[in-house]
Amino acid sequence: MLVGIIRFILAISVVLAHAGPLLGNSLVGGQLAVQAFYIISGFYMALILNEKYVSGNRGYKIFIVNRALRLFPIYWFILFATLLYSLAIGFNNNGAFFPLLDIYIHHFSELGWLASGLLIFSNFFILFQDLILFLGVHIDTGQLFFTSDFLNTSPILHKFVLIPQAWTLSLELLFYLIAPFIVRKKLMVIISLLLISAFIKYTLHIWGLEKDPWSYRFFPAELMFFLLGTLAYRVIFIKIAGKRQYKILSLSMLTLLLSATFFYNQIALPGKSALYLTLIFLTLPFAFTFTKNISLDRYIGELSYPIYISHMLVLTVCYALHLESLGTISLFAVILSILLSIFMNETIGKRIERIRQSRIPG
Repeated sequence: MLVGIIRFILAISVVLAHAGPLLGNSLVGGQLAVQAFYIISGFYMALILNEKYVSGNRGYKIFIVNRALRLFPIYWFILFATLLYSLAIGFNNNGAFFPLLDIYIHHFSELGWLASGLLIFSNFFILFQDLILFLGVHIDTGQLFFTSDFLNTSPILHKFVLIPQAWTLSLELLFYLIAPFIVRKKLMVIISLLLISAFIKYTLHIWGLEKDPWSYRFFPAELMFFLLGTLAYRVIFIKIAGKRQYKILSLSMLTLLLSATFFYNQIALPGKSALYLTLIFLTLPFAFTFTKNISLDRYIGELSYPIYISHMLVLTVCYALHLESLGTISLFAVILSILLSIFMNETIGKRIERIRQSRIPG
């Protein structure tokens, strides 16, 4: 019933969104889990920028580099593993099929310099993977064009992305770049930006742009969730921090959130996705106050990112090994993603974390 466990369960929700339900339960689904992560990210960025990092250019640089160190080493490990796996399978079958790279073999030469450059850059540096979801390519000229429905383009540009779920990291990076200029501002500035973002999301709904990729991949409309997390810190957390009289309330809210997460599909309430995100917003500051020093919970929570970034590769390998014949593929995907994440956290994450902490002033 702790924050780290909630983050862990949200990551598993994304795994199940791609692998299928486990024991009939898919938890909160992929989209809702991602938007909940946006809120958590907004809260945590507000917390560390107001309490850990000094202001000024040096503080900004340290913050950005530290966030990059959190994301990129594990991302690059999975990117390298993806390339290695695809090449190994391809050479093993005498070049008949290279999983995840076949689209490059058949179509990359047809792309213009801008499209090919964008794909190489975004695959390696993550940024603009969200933008790719709003682009298509003219196969006769190789030139890019904007589209409101990337699934109706051919070839689908996003299929060139080797870690397809990493588009959310691009949104995270965009928020990191602007967060130091927002989260310390006056409350009315933050609220105004949140309302502008909410208005953009509502306008997209009015225009009928509410399906993929507009549903939760358009940064101006998703900024509201990051800012909700920032508000949770500014409005609630700083008022309750260190006050033990809220402990029972915090545990009660965490219990409610955990129950809502596990039994989300059984809840028959109108607007339940909005209610769930509201519960995340309200619970987060209380939960963090009383669980931030629990090392086991922190360790479990730190597995959420490796699970998220590795699970599509794990799922690809599971299907290649025909593990579905042994039972539900979801079970194997979850277990193997967790084991791989523990390995990455122990061999990469902990070493990088020591470097990150050594760079923080004071």
